[in-house]
Amino acid sequence: MSRWKDLPETVDPRLRQLVVLLREHKDRSGLSIAALASKAGFSKSSWDRHLNGRATPPEEAVESLVQACGAHPAPLLELQELAAAQEGGPETSGPSAAAEAAVPPRLAPHSSQTSS
Repeated sequence: MSRWKDLPETVDPRLRQLVVLLREHKDRSGLSIAALASKAGFSKSSWDRHLNGRATPPEEAVESLVQACGAHPAPLLELQELAAAQEGGPETSGPSAAAEAAVPPRLAPHSSQTSS
């Protein structure tokens, strides 16, 4: 298996956490990017962008990876919602605060961030 490149410093901490967990599940599954693309219904280039922090994966991609890798969906979907909200997605208001509170401490951002 190849080693992952370090994520750029500019990657939002919420997206960083999501990417790290997605990488861990993908690696544990033993699937290559090509096999993941085939099983999860998203292209290799899409997975490359998502797993290298260049694009926030949509909820459907996270759900597909969860199914392909046999992962527990709740923490990954919560982080996806937070990352999408941080990016300025449709869930920028209320629900992201509730989802942030629901993220287990192990997955919570390490830096203190205030909501605007």
